[in-house]
Amino acid sequence: MNNILFTIYGCDVYGIDMMEIILIFIALIQLMRNRIASVVVIILLFFESFSFVGVNTSEFVIKHQYDDVGLLLLFLLVLVLLGRRARAVDTSLRTIKRGVIMFFVFFLISSSVDLMVNNVAVLSIIKVFRNWLCLGMLWFVKYLNTREVEKVLKGIVVISVVFSFLLSIEYLTETSFTGARRITIGESARASVPWIHTLLAYTLLLSNYFTRKGLIKWTGVAIILTNMLLSASRSYFVTYVVVTIVILFIVDKKISFKKMFYMTLALLAVVVVFTTDNKLNKRFNDAQEDVTSLKRENATVEGNFSFRVLLLAERMQYINTKTQYVIFGIGSVQESDLKQKLFRIGLRKRRGRSGGVTQIDTGDIAWAVLFLRFGYVGTAIYVFFIFVPAIWYFYRNIRGGPLSGFWIYLFVNLTMISTTYSYIASSFFWLVPIMMMRFVLPDRPIVNNSLTTQKS
Repeated sequence: MNNILFTIYGCDVYGIDMMEIILIFIALIQLMRNRIASVVVIILLFFESFSFVGVNTSEFVIKHQYDDVGLLLLFLLVLVLLGRRARAVDTSLRTIKRGVIMFFVFFLISSSVDLMVNNVAVLSIIKVFRNWLCLGMLWFVKYLNTREVEKVLKGIVVISVVFSFLLSIEYLTETSFTGARRITIGESARASVPWIHTLLAYTLLLSNYFTRKGLIKWTGVAIILTNMLLSASRSYFVTYVVVTIVILFIVDKKISFKKMFYMTLALLAVVVVFTTDNKLNKRFNDAQEDVTSLKRENATVEGNFSFRVLLLAERMQYINTKTQYVIFGIGSVQESDLKQKLFRIGLRKRRGRSGGVTQIDTGDIAWAVLFLRFGYVGTAIYVFFIFVPAIWYFYRNIRGGPLSGFWIYLFVNLTMISTTYSYIASSFFWLVPIMMMRFVLPDRPIVNNSLTTQKS
């Protein structure tokens, strides 16, 4: 696996194509052996290909997105799971399942409006729906066993720590041996932000999920935090501070000298960030100027914060112009199908400044995508009938132990990360949280004095 992780960083097209073939081959072999943990990890790599190689499309054989490869492997994985007997009772997932059904029914109604009123092509509807297929994994989590999920989490931790280390080295040595996108503002470059599951890896390490050995645990934590600080991401900095406080003092309520020592170090690190001349401190100062610029009569984009506020405001103003948009959003229309430019604020398209700005599926703020695609009603269903019940599900059912902090991971993604990244505006985000629900589900009752077991 380490060779795989190293090779995937190659930026040349030939190397990436070869890596795609190798990963698919490994996944198919593991599926035939009924060993699905490594398959799930490979699926996650395809879903987050942009974080590793800087691209999300391939022209190997035919032009396609790596997401599609991940979905194809996920479909094959489901077929393998259906060949098993259920290993758990999933009645406790009824509330979340109802929310997913409500969301899919809303999407069906919205798609009907698209077809009959907006003349949106069926293919466009399919392209949007594919982003939400992972929610269907709720009905198959009962076929998993806890050892398989544990192996997936271990893979996530290893990949997160290794890749965070490589991104930090890449930044400090001013080299570029990965394909990860590095953010540059003016002449100031920042380290690349690792894949979305790094925060989960940090949460698991801090919660002593895999090891209580101080050296291993805190080395992993230090590597992840170093990359986070070098990326100078304000949202991630605040998020990591919140997660650390909650896990150390709320989730694990025991007070010890060691815990106080670690918390003191964390507070000192925060003080250093805000009292020394560094990029993260400068970015927080820029945010203050950003807020000031928004108070002017004619607010303009001055920085990232004002950019996101004005981007969301522009899109909210647009959907408020029609009752149909308020209820359903603009639906499944694709950016290439737009007959006119709707918005002037957005991320630049990758093909250059002449390509204009991204109109719909911006990667900068989840709420812009959700409200624009699904309106107020669809977004409310997603948040209050899927996301919030999932947070409550973990908070209520895992009160103690190393997984008791998982609810905070979902909470900060909904309330904090969503304001700067669009991760939660797709069901790809949900594959791991849904699999982790297996830890809560009770095992199947014994039938005929025996349990059905399968090789994991």
